[in-house]
Amino acid sequence: MGKPTSRRAEDLLAERFARGEIDEDEYKRRLTLLREQR
Repeated sequence: MGKPTSRRAEDLLAERFARGEIDEDEYKRRLTLLREQR
């Protein structure tokens, strides 16, 4: 089976941060929200 949805969401978020689409504060804020929803 594939990755759990929450892990994929974290991967996509990290990719956006790496490309400079979001800044570090936004990355951390969204990552916290994703992890709280587990």
